Amino acid sequence: MTDQPVDGAVDAAALGRATRRGIAWTAIGQIVTNAVRIGAVAALGRLLSSRDFGVVMGAMVLLTFAGTLRDLGVGMALVQHRAPTKAHVRTAFAVSLWLAIAVGGALVVAAAPLARLLGDEGGADIIRALAGLAVLRECGVSPRARAR
Repeated sequence: MTDQPVDGAVDAAALGRATRRGIAWTAIGQIVTNAVRIGAVAALGRLLSSRDFGVVMGAMVLLTFAGTLRDLGVGMALVQHRAPTKAHVRTAFAVSLWLAIAVGGALVVAAAPLARLLGDEGGADIIRALAGLAVLRECGVSPRARAR
């Protein structure tokens, strides 16, 4: 018997290191993201009137909800694939981008009714402006998936 792994076998030590590294990077990313989010909310709270702040926060809730549609599992499928090719990455990016455009477009079209639902007709313009963030955010789905 040899100490060589059988074809297709995974080196447990290497897998453990990769897992720990992945967990560390994910934790760092979450900490930085939440710190920036808290800082942005604090800054907006100081810069905007309470009415405007409420409208922006309502719009952000809508964007967060829309973000749950993020990539419909396309990014995770890319992570799960054993040997993704450039074609897989390009396809995942295209699907995510078109999905983001659809979600952003839906937010733009539905901005007025959503603003009424939030209790402020003036919030429609803010919802429309923030809908662009949905598109920009989705552009990172494939790169984020590849980084995992």
